[in-house]
Amino acid sequence: MDTETKWYLIDNRILGKRDNLGDFIFNNGHWENDTDHLIGDCLIGYDPYEVACYALGNTEIMARIKEIPKEQAIKFIRKKLNSLNLEPFLKNTLPK
Repeated sequence: MDTETKWYLIDNRILGKRDNLGDFIFNNGHWENDTDHLIGDCLIGYDPYEVACYALGNTEIMARIKEIPKEQAIKFIRKKLNSLNLEPFLKNTLPK
């Protein structure tokens, strides 16, 4: 269900979503698994360059991500697809 989907904007340029299937990043006109754990790491403030006891809760990392409404995510997708000349794929990519 869409009520279970959370939409995120990372560094004001990367769109991500979290749903019951996992975390995904919108890249080159399609959704990819977030294999780098960008969403999760930003949400918990994980800094891989810190010593283990200080690696979590980094507010600078946490400030990189913000939750956005579905409507803003749709605008972001449309803008990206238009810039890639992939407008015909809008119906298959936009959330319902």
